[in-house]
Amino acid sequence: MSNDDESHSSEKTNVIKFIKSLNRRLVLIAFGLFLLIGGIGFISYMQYQQYKIANETHIADLYATYNNNMTACKQEADKAKKDVQSNCIKPINDSIVGKWLKARQPSLLIYQ
Repeated sequence: MSNDDESHSSEKTNVIKFIKSLNRRLVLIAFGLFLLIGGIGFISYMQYQQYKIANETHIADLYATYNNNMTACKQEADKAKKDVQSNCIKPINDSIVGKWLKARQPSLLIYQ
């Protein structure tokens, strides 16, 4: 073989090596992006789950407040022989807690 053929063969080998290394790098970059996107998705999902739990806890706390207020008011109204509907149910349902529960979970307002 002549020097020209050897240098041409050497150039082809170098080009092939470069393409193979480029392919490896692209695969590594694609894999890294896949991991990054998956990690971000997982973190977002976990934050959403925490939000749902916090929201459910908040609703449960507000319902407990609503129910305690209603029970105490009904007991006082019965002792004083007052009308429960006008003295307890309507004012508590029209309160901030009652309106909030009615807007988000109307089924929780047991006294209507």
